[in-house]
Amino acid sequence: MRNPIQMIFVLAFLAFAAAFAIVFTYEKTADTISERAQAAQEYALKNVLSQGSTAIPDSVKGFGKYWKEFSADKKLIGFAFVGSARGYSSTINFFCGLDLDGKIKGLSIISQNETPGLGTRIVEIVSDAKFPMGLWQKQETANPWFCEQYKGISAVAKISPNKGGEWHTLDDAAKNNLLKDNQITVITGSTITTMAITNELSARAKLLKSLVVIPREIKKETQVKQEVQIAGNEETPQIQEEVNDQ
Repeated sequence: MRNPIQMIFVLAFLAFAAAFAIVFTYEKTADTISERAQAAQEYALKNVLSQGSTAIPDSVKGFGKYWKEFSADKKLIGFAFVGSARGYSSTINFFCGLDLDGKIKGLSIISQNETPGLGTRIVEIVSDAKFPMGLWQKQETANPWFCEQYKGISAVAKISPNKGGEWHTLDDAAKNNLLKDNQITVITGSTITTMAITNELSARAKLLKSLVVIPREIKKETQVKQEVQIAGNEETPQIQEEVNDQ
């Protein structure tokens, strides 16, 4: 039988060696992991902004960090923020972009670890590629359909779930009706994940909009645009009637 003291020294040495290997590996990969996380966040932010715009970080008491979005001519056109929702099996981090009225310009998932085949479908990209030829095609860069359906939805109004079929399976008329009713479709079998993101997004958007002060001249400009749009919609039936009379 081996000396117990000798066995203790051997086990202690092995434990020390394992700990050293873990620390060494972490130190060697920490920078790479950090860089990849930063790149993922920057990509997600870019996905929720208008093309050609610039995001400037800012912060406000009671909310924390957010981004102001400026157009090419330096006008404030929206905001972006990070949200963290507790899904079914993980914390889901995402970026959300808003226009000045609180409508969603874009939603992008930063990280998640939901149930494979269910909650993970929040990053699913619908593809027409077929096996096996799809294996050699370039990786698609389209936005996941789950995120795409939020565009144009008001984040500061009630967002209702719709279980009449997933968004990517619907025709344009059905998608327009969802937008009109401020509804999003639920991922089949993943109601908890869907609503976790929706509720967190809505709560964060309402809080940010209540705390951030929009300059008066921008408010006035936005109001004028809305009035012009409403007036244009009211005139359309009259024009149609005149055409019919002719």
